[in-house]
Amino acid sequence: MNYYHNNFRHTWNQLYTAVSPQSSPTTPSSTLPPSRLVALSLSFIQHLTVHHDIEEQHIFPILAQRMPQFRPGSSALEQHKQIHAGLDKLEAYMKDVKRGKIDLERAKVKEILDGFGEVLWKHLEEEVGMLGAENMRRFYKKEEIARLPM
Repeated sequence: MNYYHNNFRHTWNQLYTAVSPQSSPTTPSSTLPPSRLVALSLSFIQHLTVHHDIEEQHIFPILAQRMPQFRPGSSALEQHKQIHAGLDKLEAYMKDVKRGKIDLERAKVKEILDGFGEVLWKHLEEEVGMLGAENMRRFYKKEEIARLPM
């Protein structure tokens, strides 16, 4: 799980750096062209959405049988909802930019990212811990863990 989450962290950092005021105009990320920023944003949204859809449809229901952290109403699922509210705003904004309805304003993108960044980072950390070997051993035998669809 950490492999996937590290990829999301890396992409988030690329996006966030590209929309943050730079101390030096020669910083490579400050030259990320608008079209690349839009494409990277939409790719991030798509990948994170697919990741969460797979978790919610195929993994969490199985884990929820023994692990309360993955049951309906749990913090993991509530965090998904909060994250996707932010992703929806980002997606709508980036699609408007891509269609030429509005000009890209990096400060606006930063504002959208700031709206869900804290919950995203918290979620990425907490979920890795919940699915880590130490915690999983509290609920499953080693042989059972090997048979989980992860």
